[in-house]
Amino acid sequence: MTRAALTFLLVMAVAATGEAPAAELALASRELRAGLRAVERSIDRGFGGSSIVMIGNTRGGYLHGFGAVFTLEVNVVPMANLSPFKPSYTEKELRLLNQRKRDRLPELEELAARILVDQAGKLGAIPEGEKIALLISLFHFTWEDADDLPAQVVIQVPRRALLDRQAGRINEQELTERLMVRRF
Repeated sequence: MTRAALTFLLVMAVAATGEAPAAELALASRELRAGLRAVERSIDRGFGGSSIVMIGNTRGGYLHGFGAVFTLEVNVVPMANLSPFKPSYTEKELRLLNQRKRDRLPELEELAARILVDQAGKLGAIPEGEKIALLISLFHFTWEDADDLPAQVVIQVPRRALLDRQAGRINEQELTERLMVRRF
């Protein structure tokens, strides 16, 4: 089947389900892509000013019926890798690194929540009833003591709550109550 035929069938299927016309979908898709790109760059800049180090760039996507999801990887306590100049770390150093990483998780979550509030307005193509989520993978060296450390922190919140906070209709405590933070 040709691409044109496949596109025609897709448009007809969407039209038959009563969804938005193809022109509206294309416009929303362009607006959504632009919003996702803008938020990706803003998240990268937001972490740039902190002592938490990003590894790579943020990537955003949209899940119909859920909302926007942004994935990123961070190192909450940067530390030198093993090398000929530092062939190993002591048990005490490894325990200290583990504790420092656990201590930094609230700072990571607070920074992520602040970024979400700041960026909510850039995602106008996402319905207010859907959510915005950050899926943050935490970097760990294979030789680290990762006991009691999550591999990921996921923060999600309804877009409406972010817009309400941005407009001053709810305070920070009310927003915090609407945030869902999960450590995995």
